[in-house]
Amino acid sequence: MNIDTLIREKRTIQINTAPGMNEWLEKELIELGYACTKTGIFGVTLQGNFNDCISLNLRLRTAHRILLELKTVTAVNAQQLYDEAYLIPWENLMEKDGYVSIDSFVKNDTMVDPRFANVRIKDAIADRFMQLTKQRPDSGSEFIGTVIYLFWVNEKAVIYLDTTGPTLSKHGYRKITTEAPLLESLASALIIASGWNKKSTFVNPFCGSGTLAIEAAWMATGMTPGLNRDKFGFQHVKGYNPKYYNQNIEYLDKNIKKELDFRILASDRDKSSLEAAKINAKAAGVDHLIDFTMSDFQDVELPEQKGNILMNPPYGERMGDKEELKTLYGNIGAFFKKSPGWGAAVLSADKEVYQAIRLKPKQRIPFLNGRIDCRLLTFELYEGSRRAPKEDPSL
Repeated sequence: MNIDTLIREKRTIQINTAPGMNEWLEKELIELGYACTKTGIFGVTLQGNFNDCISLNLRLRTAHRILLELKTVTAVNAQQLYDEAYLIPWENLMEKDGYVSIDSFVKNDTMVDPRFANVRIKDAIADRFMQLTKQRPDSGSEFIGTVIYLFWVNEKAVIYLDTTGPTLSKHGYRKITTEAPLLESLASALIIASGWNKKSTFVNPFCGSGTLAIEAAWMATGMTPGLNRDKFGFQHVKGYNPKYYNQNIEYLDKNIKKELDFRILASDRDKSSLEAAKINAKAAGVDHLIDFTMSDFQDVELPEQKGNILMNPPYGERMGDKEELKTLYGNIGAFFKKSPGWGAAVLSADKEVYQAIRLKPKQRIPFLNGRIDCRLLTFELYEGSRRAPKEDPSL
């Protein structure tokens, strides 16, 4: 096994994301032309090779890490895990004077401390190098070189090459954050789930540090998160040739739109949040595509060209008491009623609070914002009334 093998042969690729975002990751993959073989709560599985991993690292917005299977083994305990890991030809995959990090998900009854499994993988790599070359790679917790990922549940252990390195969940433009900012990959998933078509107006009240508006601008222009970074795990595989990577960069760069024929609007009544959003948008290269306004959401003037409204208002975990929030959400409902023909979506965490919108959502899509269990409520806004009665249990 070497890099040529990893390029030539199709293997299992496991693409991890945050819990509950797998559906939107799968949708991204399908749009890129990939056939998913399995979807689980933490991610999606497909078949591909090393070059597919390069392409996916550059293109995906909702992914966190892209793992290429090296070996699947039966391991009852740590010694068996070590024995199987020792047989992998690590000398063909990394340099003897390189740097390796081990990460894992372990659920095995013999492991009192799951971190011990990482140590045994590291020991197997070091011992094999010492046996063959009298030298071993350095190791540590920083994902700055070769990264190996272990998935070990019961007696099944899968040893992966982590082709990503530092997580893809952060897209690299956020210079200033506000209170409780959305993770960039989550923001992308929310936009996809909201149903916005990337070709029409996008309005983001409560914009905070600007993450939703920036991600929308990136989607609309074709800018991908991978273009905003230059360090990946796949670059540290022995024998790596940057030709395919550079071809991908050139192709993606060439297809980025410089201008849009619709508007992206972002507003917040907090001056410091709006300034942070502007700085972040400039760092992302899309400040010229977003109209920033210091305004209460109720005063936002929607343009004639309709599209989608996406809000991440306070929802009880970070500000205000419940009665104040009910008033706020009631005002959101009133704003929606004045916006017929638009699509709308609101991320919220408290059923009692979001019922105050007084409109029946088309969908209630589950998401986790950090550890907060949320719902993305989507609405189709019509002339007249499609109100749900207050006691409607479907809310």
